[in-house]
Amino acid sequence: MKVLTLQRIEIFKMIYETGSITEAAKRLGLAQPTVSRHLSYFESALKLKLFSNDRGRIKPTWEAHRLFRECDGMFERLRQIELAVHDLQTGENERFRMMVVPSMANMPILADALKNVLKKRPKVKLTVDVGSSHAQIEALREGHIELGVAGSATLHPDIEVDTIQKLQIVALVHRNHPLASKAFVEWHDFQDHYCVMMSNTGPIGNLIEKEFRSQGITPATNVEVMSPPLIPSFVRSLECCALVDSMTAKFMAEQMDLLTKPIKPSLTSNIHIIRRQSGPDRQMGRLIHQALKAEIERLATGY
Repeated sequence: MKVLTLQRIEIFKMIYETGSITEAAKRLGLAQPTVSRHLSYFESALKLKLFSNDRGRIKPTWEAHRLFRECDGMFERLRQIELAVHDLQTGENERFRMMVVPSMANMPILADALKNVLKKRPKVKLTVDVGSSHAQIEALREGHIELGVAGSATLHPDIEVDTIQKLQIVALVHRNHPLASKAFVEWHDFQDHYCVMMSNTGPIGNLIEKEFRSQGITPATNVEVMSPPLIPSFVRSLECCALVDSMTAKFMAEQMDLLTKPIKPSLTSNIHIIRRQSGPDRQMGRLIHQALKAEIERLATGY
């Protein structure tokens, strides 16, 4: 059996500071016999008398004074560790930096997810930036962020990629459009009707363009946009159609009074969480990961 343990030293410290076994037991949340027994074991193991009984009151011996002085630095260090644990539990003095794709920054999904994180870690300071997948990878490598949320992720040996959701590509259609009466749309429909398309410089736009090319179809695009959240307002104003991811569609369609139609053959786009392969695993990163995944799943289902 070890002579010195943190529990025994903590009990000794509390008895020394309070001058009472009863009060020490109360502050430690232990039964008085338990504290008395630990003190007896401690004195027996040390072969030292630490407290004397003076008419019902206990007084530290010279040896107890000496032991307390020797342990005082350890007690202070233990208090610092306890404060550090508290900080980790609440997020106090903790900063976490992340970057998301521009399309997500325009939706409440990110704020809603981080709201749930802040309920668990109310004191953490979050820094959120916006950038492309390439910008996120560079920021991770340079240590500017701890986590990225990307629409596409090229494999890199130093970057860990986790796919948190597959999003269906769907058609967004104005209620007065000829395609509004169809149960689903097909890719060739977009060569017969003017439409709004995402630029191929973005991951979803590039994915859609590749699908059109593979089918030998040239869509009748009259407006090209850089970010998915811009599309619904054009569809509403121009009374046309477009292709977007199901998350954008679900968030924007009802607000703009637009219809959402599945497209056949189906096409999916991925949302990834990326981090440095060599970076330490942080509980805050796991909390954000879980919250984002839950929020995206809630918005993206149903297509």
